[in-house]
Amino acid sequence: MKTGPRFFTKTVTYAQFIITWCALALSLYAPHFIKIFALNTDYWGAASVIPMLAYAFVLMNMQVTGHMSFYHSKNKCSADDLYRRNGGKLSAEPTSDTDV
Repeated sequence: MKTGPRFFTKTVTYAQFIITWCALALSLYAPHFIKIFALNTDYWGAASVIPMLAYAFVLMNMQVTGHMSFYHSKNKCSADDLYRRNGGKLSAEPTSDTDV
């Protein structure tokens, strides 16, 4: 029974869901957080930038997740396989010309 891909997709889905809601909460409460942590009124204008940065991180997380899923499906070998193939060395490079 292969539960690895299903676990991966469920974990990524829930992580993206949580990160998106955290970005929404941070965006909504940014002016209040800024007023609490920055007593100088010159910094209060930064509250307008926080939603853009928060959703930039959401989109970046989606991009990284996409790259990881392609890498996971393309490379079928695990770290243990690389370790055994390289004679106990923690490197992805072959140890000799015969390993290629």
